[in-house]
Amino acid sequence: MQAAFVSLNILCICLVGFIVSYTDLKKGIIKNNIVFPAIVIAFFLNFLNGFSFSAFLLNGFLAFLFGFILWLSGLWSAGDSKLFLAFALLFPLPFFVTASIFPSFTILINSFVPAFVLIAIFVLFKTSSKQKADALRQTFKPSLVLSVAVFLFSFYWILGIFLPLLPIQLDFFTLAILLFVLVSCVEFLLPKKSFYFFAAISFIFLFFKAGEVLTVEFLSFFILFLVFVLLLLFFVLRLGFSCFGKPVYINKLKPGMVLLETVVLRSGKLVKKKPLLPSFVNIFSEIKERPIVESGPKGLDKKDIVLLKKAIEEKKPPFDFLLVQETLPFAPIIFAGTVLSFFTTMFLFF
Repeated sequence: MQAAFVSLNILCICLVGFIVSYTDLKKGIIKNNIVFPAIVIAFFLNFLNGFSFSAFLLNGFLAFLFGFILWLSGLWSAGDSKLFLAFALLFPLPFFVTASIFPSFTILINSFVPAFVLIAIFVLFKTSSKQKADALRQTFKPSLVLSVAVFLFSFYWILGIFLPLLPIQLDFFTLAILLFVLVSCVEFLLPKKSFYFFAAISFIFLFFKAGEVLTVEFLSFFILFLVFVLLLLFFVLRLGFSCFGKPVYINKLKPGMVLLETVVLRSGKLVKKKPLLPSFVNIFSEIKERPIVESGPKGLDKKDIVLLKKAIEEKKPPFDFLLVQETLPFAPIIFAGTVLSFFTTMFLFF
């Protein structure tokens, strides 16, 4: 292994990271004319450093695939996916902590876990006791708890079968992210039959694994993980609506704005609804109502705004504004996670 040009990898990561973080914070964009050249340079530097080209390509392919799934699930934008791919390719392979075939997963963990912890602390201090109590009531509704439990139970056994084949090490946080990605894929393939799919799997495994399920060890673990997922994906994010959203009058909506509320037709009337991580929640009981417009990470377009205004004029609902997401730039988060991955590895060497 030559690794004579690793310093250039680090320099490129820093240059790209600072530039895209600035443009994302300032204008909310990640420019392709920065990211694409970085990807090309990553191939050139990998050749100069003499790292395994097959491992480099496999890591890059999995980074592309994972970023595409996160974009498809609505978790981040296409620009964030391309930036993650660029950092995954620029990061020197020997400096990754894990020796798995997808070492760049370390960047995701080091990006999302610290960011989520900081956001969780922020929203807990920023919101009122009434808001917290309301979020807890909504999070632990019996119907929602049952639906999430069915999903987690089925995937626990699925992962138990395929775990030896997975190229990543699973900890508590990694498992939560992986579950989100997997359920997004299933919901994409079976948008209105997902719950029945998971329920059938749960009954099959419950029938064959009853002796293992009905133990104190398993039940205590499962309940702990169920509560963790509910708090992670529902309670904290529900509170986040109060902190990272601002009301905008419907006649003031502009292309690119990301809605934190959707408008659905219920019993002939228009009502507002908060879609908490649609690709996760829709797998449960909320898939019956289709929103007037779909607002993913790319935000509204002109056609969406026209449809909304037309529906408002026809139905005349008792509201005239919607909650719009204030910008939450991912570029600085991904850059910080990349840098953290580098320093974490250095500390491990010592």
